[in-house]
Order: sequence, then structure tokens, then C-alpha cells
Amino acid sequence: MLFAFFTHRAIRQLGFCLIAGSSKKPARSFVKFRWDAVVCSVMSFYFLEKLKMVATTETSLVISNSDYQRLVQLIEDNDSPAAEALDIEIGRATLVADAQLPADVVAMDSEVTFEDLDSGEQKTIQLVFPAQANVDQLKISILSPVGSALIGLRIGSSIDWPVPQGKVRRLKVIAVKQVN
Repeated sequence: MLFAFFTHRAIRQLGFCLIAGSSKKPARSFVKFRWDAVVCSVMSFYFLEKLKMVATTETSLVISNSDYQRLVQLIEDNDSPAAEALDIEIGRATLVADAQLPADVVAMDSEVTFEDLDSGEQKTIQLVFPAQANVDQLKISILSPVGSALIGLRIGSSIDWPVPQGKVRRLKVIAVKQVN
């Protein structure tokens, strides 16, 4: 089975081993490969699992052009596994003009009510950039596992998301309120 490999950060991590004669352009690169053909030991197990999960997830994401540009800049400025996970998420999103973003889509600064389908617990948070994050005010960073899992989802959409200790949580978006 072939998958699209879409993150420039991952290609750098792999030492450009997946692209013969690759130029080191900062633009997103697309490479098709088979999972059983990946032999680069630089990639972590978590990252492989996340790639497999994202590649087989059918939930489509929608992100506004302005959010996408700000998120790409955040990823470039932040060298962490959380930034890599966010890069994967936004790499599979459909980009739309800001005015065309549907009201039921989780965007930056949105207030989101979601349910953990395993525990039945519901939470309402505001999705923000790291500088504005404040857990006491329920302002959650886009670089948190929950933040990067929710970005671009629509009301009614759900996603499987890996958490520490190898577990997976299934989150479902219940409500979205755009805050400007």
C-alpha cells in the first residue's frame, strides 16, 4: 500500500534518504513509499505510528490560509515532537480562503467542545498559539496533543490520537464557536 509522505520536517529527519537526489528546498515535498520499504533508523517508533494512523484516517481537515501560514511559521520556529505532529496534521488539510472557512470547523482561537469517546468526558477549550496558552482559563496550545488533534475538524468528526504509554484516545467534536 502506498501513502503520501508530506512533511518537509520529516524528510529532513530522515536525512533525505527517501528522495534520491533531493534538493533541500523548504517547500513541502511529496514522496510515495511503502511502509515495509522504510529503512531509515532516524525516524522514531512514535513518528512511524503517527504517520500510519494519519495516512489511514479518513477524516478530512479544513484550515484557513491565514491559520496555515501562521502554523507553518510556528512549526519552523519550534523543533519538537509536538511541532512534528502538528506538521503532519496540517499537511493533510484542505486549505480554504479565510472567508470560505465553514463555521463548524475548529480553527485557531475557536472555542471547541469535544468528547473523549472512551471516557465520555466532555471539555470546552479555546485553541490558541503557545504564547496565549493558559490552562486555568482553558486556553490550550495548538502544540498540545489535544490541540493538534482538533485543528481542522468539523462538528461531528472524530479522530484517533496517540497519547503517552502507547494508548490511543478517540475525540469527537461536539460544538465549535469562532472567537475573533
